[in-house]
Amino acid sequence: MFQFLDFSDIKMLKNPEIQINSNIYGVILSKNEFQDKKYGRNYFDFRFGSLIFLNPNQEFTLTFFDEMILSKSKAIFFEKEQMEELFQFPFFNYKLEEALHVSENEFKIIETYFQQIKEDKQHLIKSHFSDLIKKIEIFYERQFTTRSDFHKEHIARFQQSLSNYYDGKEGTINYIPNVQFFATKLSFSSAYLNEIMKKEIDLNAQEFIHKYVVEKAKNKLLFTDNSITKIATDLGFEYPQYFITMFTNKVGISPKEYRNLC
Repeated sequence: MFQFLDFSDIKMLKNPEIQINSNIYGVILSKNEFQDKKYGRNYFDFRFGSLIFLNPNQEFTLTFFDEMILSKSKAIFFEKEQMEELFQFPFFNYKLEEALHVSENEFKIIETYFQQIKEDKQHLIKSHFSDLIKKIEIFYERQFTTRSDFHKEHIARFQQSLSNYYDGKEGTINYIPNVQFFATKLSFSSAYLNEIMKKEIDLNAQEFIHKYVVEKAKNKLLFTDNSITKIATDLGFEYPQYFITMFTNKVGISPKEYRNLC
């Protein structure tokens, strides 16, 4: 069911950069030696250790791990079908830059679970792994809290980018932008952007986009004589009926009823 791997048992390859593509899920616990390890253009705020999540087809380079760091790492690998009920947790879809960075005490707690999973019989592993995932969720809550100011800055950038899009500053409005559109601009995963939005403003990124679009629609309905079809097209809807359906679901009345009522 699970494959436990201690990297200290592996002879390190000397290739300065190795591309890795995993076809299974993984959780890697790494004890860190540096405070400013760089990955791509971004720095990890390493503390005592990091917990990194891998999902199928996620690519990364071995240079993300310094040999000293990798030699102090442990990992658990498994297939999704074995732990289907746990995938309500979004961190399996986070990017490497969005790893969980832990204190010494948190590291020891997680390490204890890793050791239990390594030593226990198969029928107990699933229970320990489930407890581990729930503990990780608590630690991520702590990380979101401690990084609140940092996340607020990025939410402001997201809001500005959304405004720029609908003001025509980013080209023609041909579609309603999705979460990935803005997550890429912010160098976040869609899952991580959704989480910081929910933590800070109680709306995920998609809900915020739709709320913004509905407010734009209200203004156009009130202050222009444009047809509903024209308003839908201007807002990036391919089909007017989709606009009418979304507006009605969000506001409680149709665009036509809203215009007549106000």
